[in-house]
Amino acid sequence: MTIKAMSQGTLFSLLTAGFFAGCYGSSSLRGDGREGDDPPPDPGGDGDVRPDVPPDVQPDAPDIPTDWPVEPDDETAPDLEPDLSCLEPSSWSLQPRGIYQVIPIDNTRMGATERLEVDVQLLSGCEILGQINVGIMQGDATDFIELAAFAWVPSNMACTPDAPIATRMIAIPGREQGNLMAVVTDASDPDGGELVRYGRDPCSGPPECQCWSGTPPGPGGEGSDCLTDCSCASGLSCIGYWGLGGPLWSCLRICSDFFDCNLGEACVPAILDGPSHVCEGTGVDQCGNDDDCPAGFRCAITEHGNFCSDQRAFPSMQPCICDADCPAGQLCTNTPMAENTLCQVPCLTSSQCPNPDVDVFVCGTPAVCVPLEG
Repeated sequence: MTIKAMSQGTLFSLLTAGFFAGCYGSSSLRGDGREGDDPPPDPGGDGDVRPDVPPDVQPDAPDIPTDWPVEPDDETAPDLEPDLSCLEPSSWSLQPRGIYQVIPIDNTRMGATERLEVDVQLLSGCEILGQINVGIMQGDATDFIELAAFAWVPSNMACTPDAPIATRMIAIPGREQGNLMAVVTDASDPDGGELVRYGRDPCSGPPECQCWSGTPPGPGGEGSDCLTDCSCASGLSCIGYWGLGGPLWSCLRICSDFFDCNLGEACVPAILDGPSHVCEGTGVDQCGNDDDCPAGFRCAITEHGNFCSDQRAFPSMQPCICDADCPAGQLCTNTPMAENTLCQVPCLTSSQCPNPDVDVFVCGTPAVCVPLEG
């Protein structure tokens, strides 16, 4: 039995008894509270020998009360380990970031979709690319494309000082073009610095060349030749690329990552002799293990190919103190439109929201999945 606690008065009595026992001998105060040399009645009948006291304990040592509290056994001890998950508030907020460079990756033709590789300069290893807003203004002879990049930046979090580059593909649809010349600028640059300038080949003659915002989709199926976006069926874009025989144009489904593709398809990376960043294939492995998938996903291994399976719950939008309060794949965000920090799913496009096929959530402002209104 382990002694846990005693009152100050009891401790003082014991210390006093020991002190006087050592100093005054025959007039010592005994541990049982009696004064004098006579021992207390011996329950065992052997004089000073107590049958319930070990031999190395003096007969006048104070008895230990049996009703003092004791430490509980390990099996019954309660778990007093404190919850260290959220020791202090920590949340994510959107902050503007500069654009390092912009690279056109397609053959450009008036009325056909063109993609821009946008490289955003992050400021720490913790930051996550948040969103890239695109504004297109048609001038008299030039289309001005303004890009505004943002990153999710955490507070009260230990981050590595490295400054990585985050890359995202941005599409400029053919129906939103108006001039043969285009200039791309960075909205975060106070001087409105020009990032890149490029030209578009003209398209004239066939009806498809008259491709504007109100022009209906064309008959072209996936993989068929095209002149402009208006040559292709709904959901497809006319993409220019280089093949072994020279420049080619095809109706394809464009993507920036696997979120933009169907289950079992891959977003093809850059290649030299064909279209890049397009959805392709069936039974293509999206992953080899869970580490290849984003947060909230697991790598499902099947005989038809491996794919990242979405394990995220619908955005809970519950109040939070830090990420540990949120389900997997959600961040504790601090957004201007919310009064408190909330658990939300960050997104760049609606395809990154849980279950996009049922149109329950869409990517709203600012860069989080929100319920579809209507």
